[in-house]
Amino acid sequence: MLRRTFSVAEANAALPEVRRLTERIVERSRRLPELHEDLRIRTYRARREGASDADQQAATFAAADLRRAEVDLADALRELGRAGVHLKDTIDGVVDFPSVRDGREVELCWRVGEPEVGHWHAVGGGFRNRQPLS
Repeated sequence: MLRRTFSVAEANAALPEVRRLTERIVERSRRLPELHEDLRIRTYRARREGASDADQQAATFAAADLRRAEVDLADALRELGRAGVHLKDTIDGVVDFPSVRDGREVELCWRVGEPEVGHWHAVGGGFRNRQPLS
C-alpha cells in the first residue's frame, strides 16, 4: 500500500485539523496520570470499611472520567493516523508528515505551538536532527 506524502503546502493546509487533534492528544496524555491517581485514591477510600455511598459514587465517577479520557485519546490518535501523519511525541506534540524532498523520502516536522510546518528531517532522523525548510 502506498503511503500518502505531503508537500509543504499540503502539510500546512492540514495543520488546523492536525493541530486540533494533537493538542487534544497532548492534553489527554498529560492528564491520564492524574486521572489514574484519582481513581486509585477514590477506589481505596470506597473499599475501606465504613465507606459511604458518596465514596462509592466518587470511585465510580473517577473510573468513568478515566475511561472517557482514554477513549477520547484513542479516538484522536485514530483520527490523526487517518490523516496520514505520524505522532512522534505525545507530551510535546511532535508530528511528522511523510514527504519527498530532492527526490528522497523525508519527514516534515511540526510541534504544537509552532505556527506552521517549517522543518524537515530524514526518515527516522527525529526531532533533534530537524532542519529549517528554507
